[in-house]
Amino acid sequence: MLRKLVNHAEVVVVLEPAEPLLIASGIPNASGIDLPFVLTYRGAGDRGEPYLPGSSLKGVLRSHSERISRTLAPDARVCDPHFHKTDQQTHERIAFCGDWLSKPRSGEPFDSATVYRRSCPICRTFGSTACRGRLAIGDAHLGDSNACPLERRDGVGIDRFSGGASRRAKFEMQVLTRGTLQTRIRLENFEDWQLGLLALLCRDLEDEQVSIGHATTRGLGRLRGTLSRFDVSYIVPPSRQLDHTRVHGVGSLLGDSSERGPYGYRDDDGFALDGAPPTLNTRGIRRVISLADDPRVLRGFLDSAVAHWARRMDEWRVS
Repeated sequence: MLRKLVNHAEVVVVLEPAEPLLIASGIPNASGIDLPFVLTYRGAGDRGEPYLPGSSLKGVLRSHSERISRTLAPDARVCDPHFHKTDQQTHERIAFCGDWLSKPRSGEPFDSATVYRRSCPICRTFGSTACRGRLAIGDAHLGDSNACPLERRDGVGIDRFSGGASRRAKFEMQVLTRGTLQTRIRLENFEDWQLGLLALLCRDLEDEQVSIGHATTRGLGRLRGTLSRFDVSYIVPPSRQLDHTRVHGVGSLLGDSSERGPYGYRDDDGFALDGAPPTLNTRGIRRVISLADDPRVLRGFLDSAVAHWARRMDEWRVS
């Protein structure tokens, strides 16, 4: 299925620290800071600027998705990427998809369609060692690269016996306290519930429900997100009519049932949008719905998509 591109979503999120945050670098610097912030070098100068790595953002969003999916979908098998014991039948529900789908008990490797169909919903979206994910997240860079809003903070080690400060355990760290960073999220060949999961993550970023980086249990790392762009695009033959009041998943866009069946796609893959309908524009070979142009349309889409995702998860059964 990855040999074709029939739909995709592009989201641009502007992030800012709701609390000081620290993505610690593993490279020491000459400033004497024990926990320096990770830096990137985009310009011609030699001064680095702080950024949020896309791999870090994808990791925390995946973990957030796993926890919510296990809560709302107790009958779905949502694997634990850190659980690698696949030899006991009682642990099949949480065994990492990448392990048992890469090395099936039959000895014959699964084809890509079977791997996707038998993966848990989170591995279908974010990927595993057995299959590529549909979701890609870029690095988040500062909007104003000339500003470097880093501050030094002091920290002390805690004595495990007294509960007070440990002697000779003082350290310094760099934290990001202000500024805006922008990242791009792309979801390719999505099913309707995958777009709903993306909408849920965007809503939780807006509601400051996601934390990232060092010391998140000690008041650091909470993010605040604002959606500046949310486009849904379809690539279909020019003769095909599309209902702009509905979201169309990959299953409903494939005309051949022989393509849907092996992957487990549904022919009713999609959902109706509540509230004000969006406008469907034509850009070359793509038909695009720009949801962020109208706040009412965007709110209605997020509400519809999240509710549809929750219904799909409630219907999910162990494969």
